[in-house]
Amino acid sequence: MKAFVTAVAVTTGLLLAFVWYGSVGHSAVDAMASAPPDRARLAAASPHRGSVGGDAAASHRLIPGIQVPAPRPPAQKGIVLGLYSEDPGWDYQPLLQEIHQTGANYVSIVVAYYLADIHAVRITRHPRYSAPDSVLVRTIRQAHRLGLRVMLFPILRVLYKPTPQDWRGNLAPSDRTALQRAYQDLMTHLARLAQKNGVEVLSVGSELSSLDVDPDWFRPVVASVRRYYKGVLTYSANWDHYDKSRIWDLVDQVGLCAYFEITSKETGATVSDMIAGWRVLRRKLDQWVAARHKKLLFTEVGYMSQQGAAHAPWNEGAMRRLDLEEQRRAYEAFIRVWNGDEHLAGAYFWNWYGWGGSKDRSYTPRRKPAVATLAWWYGGAVPKWWFPR
Repeated sequence: MKAFVTAVAVTTGLLLAFVWYGSVGHSAVDAMASAPPDRARLAAASPHRGSVGGDAAASHRLIPGIQVPAPRPPAQKGIVLGLYSEDPGWDYQPLLQEIHQTGANYVSIVVAYYLADIHAVRITRHPRYSAPDSVLVRTIRQAHRLGLRVMLFPILRVLYKPTPQDWRGNLAPSDRTALQRAYQDLMTHLARLAQKNGVEVLSVGSELSSLDVDPDWFRPVVASVRRYYKGVLTYSANWDHYDKSRIWDLVDQVGLCAYFEITSKETGATVSDMIAGWRVLRRKLDQWVAARHKKLLFTEVGYMSQQGAAHAPWNEGAMRRLDLEEQRRAYEAFIRVWNGDEHLAGAYFWNWYGWGGSKDRSYTPRRKPAVATLAWWYGGAVPKWWFPR
């Protein structure tokens, strides 16, 4: 196992090569998908490989001069990969290869499906933004060939959003039964696909806060999924709503996105500041999940490469000053606090899709200092060419 320490955890001197593509969501889709696929393939095909840092047995450091315990990541060492390209033939193999190099053993494959607005009851595949089944299946198989296990992570998105409140967490369907049937049809289809292709974990929903308070709405959905899918089921609750969800008895692992405010400081937050915030949350979450006799799964751990990212990590529309080090510090704080936690089944870092690099303010850790910190935890081998001097 290699240590990704000292040389790569410091942002000074790191000149990363890729261009900024904007924040997550459709802006990320537009920018990356508009570039030729060959560019991504070239980026993943460089022969100049090599470990960054020294032997892990010699020293475990995330930044110079700070000793930390040996890495003890959870069983699911995950990274998220959104299938966001508008090109229906896009090949995600190069991105999967990079994910594998970090030491991750799980990849969460995100596929988006759409509602016209928060009152809609018809779920559709968007002709530009929903990955076809053929691409989904190919990506699952590619991940498995690399030795990665797969979580299939479908999400609902709302097309017409006149206010910030119009998103999947506030769905108010005009006919709840009609939406339930449509959602059950979608999840049953994905359950069959997941079972046929050996998917190890399936999420039955994400951040559906106005619906997950009603177990009777979800019960037939989950029952239909279990009829066809025999793997592990989870559900991903929103970070500010997980204790209000009432469907935890229906799934195997308690999932939630981890966009908690871990510091009140909008600028200048240190690793110690972030650790203090996470320690309070860890005590609360450990107690809460232990009472349910289930393991905790962070389905999304994400920080933008901007000032204030640790203060409001949920704000995907933020456009503050570029700060690669804030993202890296936030990764380090998470790792320090959750390293070796007995209640943690896994963590998935959001989101590998995107160009990344030294000009990128989005969530992706690609070709940024944060990925070296993550690879230290996951035991990967980050190529030196990711960090040209």
